[in-house]
Amino acid sequence: MAFTIDLALDIKKYGDLTKQKDTLKKFGKTNNNVYYYGTHEIGGIHRTITRNHYVMTFMFETENDIISFIKIVKEKSSFQIEMIGYDDCIYKIIYASKKYLSFMEKEMVQKYKSEKKTMKTGIYKNILKEIRK
Repeated sequence: MAFTIDLALDIKKYGDLTKQKDTLKKFGKTNNNVYYYGTHEIGGIHRTITRNHYVMTFMFETENDIISFIKIVKEKSSFQIEMIGYDDCIYKIIYASKKYLSFMEKEMVQKYKSEKKTMKTGIYKNILKEIRK
């Protein structure tokens, strides 16, 4: 059972990627992250690059740890929250940004949107409340 959060940084807009990655790793360690990894995503059409982002994924065991991490990321980081999920044998997306939804399959987007209404008042309401602040 673990909470997962994906954070993305637009490399074209923000410089000094190494410093920002190190800062985010420190924030994760302070909030008891279990595991993290990063990857570079680049995509485009023909010769036009439409996405040039560095994506970091952090995993936390408790809701309090991920909420604390979200607060710090929103306050002190240039990274954007793309997705938050919970894995308890079946993976459930708690939050997905509009950009993240554009990458998903249409059936999954419809499922997420139908479940989103019940999550606002469900067990993940504290996480969703923190994102909307």
